[in-house]
Amino acid sequence: MTRVYEIHTAETEAQAANQHLRDDSSSLPSALGEFQFEAGNPVVESKENSNEILALSGLHGGFTFSNRWTHLAGVPGTVFNEHCTIKDYAVIEGARFESTGNESNRKKLVTLEASAKVIFRNCVFQRLKDDPTGVFVEIKSGAKAIFTNCVFKSETGPMSAGSVVSNAGGATDVYVGIGFNMTTRAHVNVTAIVPELS
Repeated sequence: MTRVYEIHTAETEAQAANQHLRDDSSSLPSALGEFQFEAGNPVVESKENSNEILALSGLHGGFTFSNRWTHLAGVPGTVFNEHCTIKDYAVIEGARFESTGNESNRKKLVTLEASAKVIFRNCVFQRLKDDPTGVFVEIKSGAKAIFTNCVFKSETGPMSAGSVVSNAGGATDVYVGIGFNMTTRAHVNVTAIVPELS
Protein backbone atom coordinates (compact mmCIF):
# COMPACT_ATOMS: atom_id res chain seq x y z
CA MET A 1 0.00 0.00 0.00
CA THR A 2 1.40 3.37 -1.03
CA ARG A 3 1.12 6.24 1.40
CA VAL A 4 0.87 9.84 0.23
CA TYR A 5 2.09 12.48 2.60
CA GLU A 6 1.13 16.13 2.25
CA ILE A 7 3.91 18.43 3.34
CA HIS A 8 2.86 21.79 4.76
CA THR A 9 5.38 24.56 4.61
CA ALA A 10 5.00 28.06 5.96
CA GLU A 11 4.46 29.25 2.39
CA THR A 12 1.60 26.85 1.61
CA GLU A 13 -0.06 27.63 4.95
CA ALA A 14 0.20 31.37 4.21
CA GLN A 15 -1.32 30.83 0.75
CA ALA A 16 -4.17 28.83 2.25
CA ALA A 17 -4.78 31.50 4.90
CA ASN A 18 -4.78 34.27 2.26
CA GLN A 19 -7.25 32.34 0.11
CA HIS A 20 -9.50 31.85 3.13
CA LEU A 21 -9.43 35.62 3.83
CA ARG A 22 -10.24 36.40 0.18
CA ASP A 23 -13.16 33.98 0.26
CA ASP A 24 -14.50 35.49 3.48
CA SER A 25 -14.07 39.13 2.41
CA SER A 26 -15.77 38.59 -0.95
CA SER A 27 -19.10 38.34 0.88
CA LEU A 28 -18.47 41.46 2.99
CA PRO A 29 -19.83 44.10 0.55
CA SER A 30 -23.12 42.21 0.17
CA ALA A 31 -23.43 42.13 3.95
CA LEU A 32 -23.08 45.94 4.05
CA GLY A 33 -25.82 46.72 1.57
CA GLU A 34 -28.48 44.78 -0.24
CA PHE A 35 -27.88 46.95 -3.31
CA GLN A 36 -24.44 48.36 -4.11
CA PHE A 37 -23.64 51.15 -6.54
CA GLU A 38 -20.18 51.86 -7.89
CA ALA A 39 -18.98 55.32 -8.94
CA GLY A 40 -20.63 56.62 -12.07
CA ASN A 41 -23.82 54.68 -11.43
CA PRO A 42 -26.93 56.50 -10.24
CA VAL A 43 -28.33 55.28 -6.94
CA VAL A 44 -31.89 53.98 -7.26
CA GLU A 45 -34.41 52.20 -5.07
CA SER A 46 -35.03 48.67 -6.34
CA LYS A 47 -37.79 47.61 -3.95
CA GLU A 48 -41.07 49.17 -2.84
CA ASN A 49 -39.75 49.61 0.71
CA SER A 50 -36.85 48.86 3.03
CA ASN A 51 -34.05 49.37 0.49
CA GLU A 52 -30.58 48.83 1.96
CA ILE A 53 -28.15 50.71 -0.30
CA LEU A 54 -24.36 50.95 -0.19
CA ALA A 55 -22.91 53.70 -2.40
CA LEU A 56 -19.22 53.10 -3.06
CA SER A 57 -16.53 55.78 -3.36
CA GLY A 58 -16.85 58.18 -6.31
CA LEU A 59 -19.39 60.46 -8.00
CA HIS A 60 -22.99 59.25 -8.17
CA GLY A 61 -24.90 62.24 -9.57
CA GLY A 62 -28.20 62.74 -7.75
CA PHE A 63 -31.13 60.62 -6.64
CA THR A 64 -34.85 60.71 -5.88
CA PHE A 65 -36.02 58.43 -3.08
CA SER A 66 -39.79 57.97 -2.88
CA ASN A 67 -40.08 54.59 -1.14
CA ARG A 68 -40.45 54.08 2.59
CA TRP A 69 -37.58 53.06 4.88
CA THR A 70 -34.68 53.51 2.48
CA HIS A 71 -31.29 53.28 4.19
CA LEU A 72 -28.39 54.74 2.22
CA ALA A 73 -24.84 54.29 3.52
CA GLY A 74 -21.82 55.86 1.88
CA VAL A 75 -18.15 55.02 2.32
CA PRO A 76 -15.31 57.57 2.42
CA GLY A 77 -15.35 59.30 -0.97
CA THR A 78 -19.06 58.77 -1.76
CA VAL A 79 -20.21 62.03 -3.43
CA PHE A 80 -23.62 63.10 -4.74
CA ASN A 81 -22.87 66.02 -7.07
CA GLU A 82 -26.38 66.63 -8.43
CA HIS A 83 -29.64 67.58 -6.71
CA CYS A 84 -31.13 64.91 -4.42
CA THR A 85 -34.78 64.61 -3.38
CA ILE A 86 -36.29 62.52 -0.59
CA LYS A 87 -40.06 61.99 -0.47
CA ASP A 88 -40.54 59.40 2.32
CA TYR A 89 -38.85 57.89 5.39
CA ALA A 90 -35.09 57.43 5.06
CA VAL A 91 -31.78 57.19 6.90
CA ILE A 92 -28.79 58.69 5.10
CA GLU A 93 -25.30 58.25 6.52
CA GLY A 94 -21.72 58.77 5.48
CA ALA A 95 -22.56 60.62 2.26
CA ARG A 96 -21.19 63.86 0.84
CA PHE A 97 -23.55 66.24 -1.00
CA GLU A 98 -21.44 68.62 -3.04
CA SER A 99 -22.00 71.46 -5.46
CA THR A 100 -19.44 71.31 -8.25
CA GLY A 101 -20.96 74.03 -10.42
CA ASN A 102 -23.63 71.68 -11.79
CA GLU A 103 -26.82 73.67 -12.40
CA SER A 104 -29.03 70.97 -10.85
CA ASN A 105 -27.72 71.65 -7.33
CA ARG A 106 -26.21 75.13 -7.32
CA LYS A 107 -29.24 76.60 -5.48
CA LYS A 108 -29.92 73.60 -3.21
CA LEU A 109 -28.15 70.31 -2.62
CA VAL A 110 -31.02 68.33 -1.10
CA THR A 111 -34.81 68.77 -0.93
CA LEU A 112 -37.06 67.00 1.56
CA GLU A 113 -40.65 66.87 0.30
CA ALA A 114 -43.56 67.38 2.75
CA SER A 115 -44.01 63.63 3.34
CA ALA A 116 -40.31 62.98 4.14
CA LYS A 117 -38.99 61.95 7.52
CA VAL A 118 -35.21 61.66 7.36
CA ILE A 119 -32.22 61.17 9.63
CA PHE A 120 -28.85 62.39 8.30
CA ARG A 121 -25.81 61.06 10.17
CA ASN A 122 -22.13 61.78 9.50
CA CYS A 123 -22.81 63.58 6.22
CA VAL A 124 -21.00 66.50 4.61
CA PHE A 125 -22.89 69.23 2.74
CA GLN A 126 -20.67 71.50 0.66
CA ARG A 127 -21.48 74.40 -1.65
CA LEU A 128 -19.23 76.75 -3.57
CA LYS A 129 -18.76 80.28 -2.24
CA ASP A 130 -20.07 81.73 -5.51
CA ASP A 131 -23.17 79.51 -5.78
CA PRO A 132 -26.31 81.60 -6.22
CA THR A 133 -28.35 82.52 -3.16
CA GLY A 134 -30.00 79.39 -1.96
CA VAL A 135 -29.78 76.69 0.70
CA PHE A 136 -27.83 73.57 1.47
CA VAL A 137 -30.98 71.64 2.43
CA GLU A 138 -34.55 72.72 1.64
CA ILE A 139 -37.19 71.22 3.92
CA LYS A 140 -40.79 71.67 2.84
CA SER A 141 -43.57 72.20 5.38
CA GLY A 142 -44.66 68.89 6.88
CA ALA A 143 -41.30 67.16 6.51
CA LYS A 144 -39.28 66.15 9.58
CA ALA A 145 -35.52 65.72 9.85
CA ILE A 146 -32.62 65.23 12.22
CA PHE A 147 -29.05 66.18 11.26
CA THR A 148 -26.41 64.83 13.63
CA ASN A 149 -22.62 64.71 13.33
CA CYS A 150 -22.88 66.54 10.00
CA VAL A 151 -20.65 69.21 8.49
CA PHE A 152 -21.91 72.17 6.46
CA LYS A 153 -19.20 74.09 4.62
CA SER A 154 -18.14 76.12 1.62
CA GLU A 155 -15.12 74.87 -0.29
CA THR A 156 -13.88 78.23 -1.47
CA GLY A 157 -14.53 80.58 1.47
CA PRO A 158 -17.42 82.00 3.48
CA MET A 159 -20.84 82.11 1.84
CA SER A 160 -22.06 85.64 1.21
CA ALA A 161 -25.79 84.88 1.11
CA GLY A 162 -28.41 82.20 1.63
CA SER A 163 -29.03 79.80 4.49
CA VAL A 164 -27.95 76.32 5.48
CA VAL A 165 -30.88 74.10 6.56
CA SER A 166 -34.04 75.98 5.66
CA ASN A 167 -37.28 74.60 7.08
CA ALA A 168 -40.67 75.87 5.88
CA GLY A 169 -42.49 74.04 8.72
CA GLY A 170 -42.38 74.20 12.50
CA ALA A 171 -39.02 74.56 14.23
CA THR A 172 -39.68 71.41 16.29
CA ASP A 173 -39.90 69.37 13.06
CA VAL A 174 -36.17 69.74 12.32
CA TYR A 175 -33.22 69.24 14.67
CA VAL A 176 -29.64 70.19 13.71
CA GLY A 177 -26.49 69.88 15.75
CA ILE A 178 -23.60 67.99 17.28
CA GLY A 179 -21.63 68.91 14.18
CA PHE A 180 -20.02 71.82 12.35
CA ASN A 181 -21.51 74.78 10.47
CA MET A 182 -18.53 76.37 8.73
CA THR A 183 -20.57 78.48 6.29
CA THR A 184 -21.00 81.76 8.23
CA ARG A 185 -24.70 81.39 7.35
CA ALA A 186 -27.55 80.43 9.69
CA HIS A 187 -30.15 77.69 9.70
CA VAL A 188 -33.77 78.82 9.31
CA ASN A 189 -36.57 77.61 11.54
CA VAL A 190 -34.81 74.63 13.16
CA THR A 191 -34.21 73.47 16.74
CA ALA A 192 -30.55 73.39 17.65
CA ILE A 193 -29.02 70.31 19.23
CA VAL A 194 -26.01 71.65 21.07
CA PRO A 195 -23.26 71.89 20.32
CA GLU A 196 -22.98 72.84 16.69
CA LEU A 197 -19.56 74.39 16.31
CA SER A 198 -18.68 77.07 13.81
